[in-house]
Amino acid sequence: MYPLGFLFGFGFDMATEIGVLAISAAQATKERLSGRS
Repeated sequence: MYPLGFLFGFGFDMATEIGVLAISAAQATKERLSGRS
């Protein structure tokens, strides 16, 4: 995941990168809370 975030840093603005990472983290958290792996 870190390499992907690093690459995104080159293709998008910092705000966009942070947004993508935040959304990904939120989705991962929801999946864990729902018991899905």
